[in-house]
Amino acid sequence: HEGTAAPWGGMAAVAARLLGRGGRVPSEERESELVEELRGRFANEQVDDATFRRYLCTRSWSVDGAAVMLNSSLKWRREHLPVRLEEVQTVFDERKVALLGQGEGQRPVFALNFLKLLSVDWKEEGAMDRHIRAAVYCAEEMIAAMPEGVDTWIAVVNCCGIRLPPTSFLQE
Repeated sequence: HEGTAAPWGGMAAVAARLLGRGGRVPSEERESELVEELRGRFANEQVDDATFRRYLCTRSWSVDGAAVMLNSSLKWRREHLPVRLEEVQTVFDERKVALLGQGEGQRPVFALNFLKLLSVDWKEEGAMDRHIRAAVYCAEEMIAAMPEGVDTWIAVVNCCGIRLPPTSFLQE
């Protein structure tokens, strides 16, 4: 029902509870004020309001906390992005990670194949970096494809063929 508040407090409240960030979710008016204050600290950056809200929610609506976290993220993005598909194509070709289009509510869908990921020789030079960059590429593609108002995605995790926890891998 348009204009009716969700009985569970909306996505921001659910996210705050799930992430253990607790605290009260501010009123829409207060939330807008906090977004505006945070936007003022990043006037020279191209950041949308949805991103400001995510960082504020993650930091219990603390503008200072959100600013530190967002500044760190933007710095990381400048240093490590973009990821070109050519860099990570083998990870996708081997179906360790796959982008599967859109699911319910136009949410992006991706899949992880744990059995194939467990077969990776993580000690091989560049293997960890290549797989992390493939995950970043996947996330960036999904975020870019999200329509306005969609802020979650669907993960399909294939554990088929895994019998025991990979204790040797976990110990390393």
